[in-house]
Amino acid sequence: MDGRILIYYVETGIYLVLALVALALEVWAFFDCLRHKANAFEAVSKRTKTFWLALTGGALAVGVLSLVS
Repeated sequence: MDGRILIYYVETGIYLVLALVALALEVWAFFDCLRHKANAFEAVSKRTKTFWLALTGGALAVGVLSLVS
C-alpha cells in the first residue's frame, strides 16, 4: 500500500468523524432553540428567537451539505 493512499484514508476518516460531531452539535443547537420560548431569548440577550433559529438553521444546512459532499 502506498503511503499517500494511507494518508488519504486517515484524512478522510478524521474529516468524517469531525463532520459527524459538528452535525450532532448543530442538530442539538437547532432543536434546543426550538424548544425554548421566544421571551426567554429576549430576556437574556438582544437577539430574538427568529435570529437564533435562522443562525442555527443555516449552520445545520451547511453541516448537512458538508457531510453529503
